Amino acid sequence: MTPTEAKQEVDALYGATRDSVGGEWNEAGRSWEFCPLPDGSDGNAYRFFAQRREQPLTDPESVAEAVRLVWAQHGHDVKVEFDGTLTPKRYILSDPAWLAGTGKDGLLFQFTVGENYADFSGDSRCVQGDPDDALAE
Repeated sequence: MTPTEAKQEVDALYGATRDSVGGEWNEAGRSWEFCPLPDGSDGNAYRFFAQRREQPLTDPESVAEAVRLVWAQHGHDVKVEFDGTLTPKRYILSDPAWLAGTGKDGLLFQFTVGENYADFSGDSRCVQGDPDDALAE
């Protein structure tokens, strides 16, 4: 997988999530970070974070279930979890499962939704190549 493909994988799932939830999102968190590849060489992972705040939502559990169906269409078969320790309390989708860490290739997608709040974070697979090429697109 190239840096461009890794970035596109994150951006596609975010776009589908955002479109499912609606509203205005703050998409300020985009970066590339160093990560080690399985052979020990240097790789890069694309990190993305966006929030939707202070906007009314229908029932957060229903929103989480609707997004779960969207994620399944993108190959991420996850279950809706609940974390009452967060403020606001949130329903969560996570691949891998919530609080289980990242996949072996570094991949991690998370969506949380609570009263008048939602966020999405995505860490791409760790890949070889120049991430500057992917940022230019």
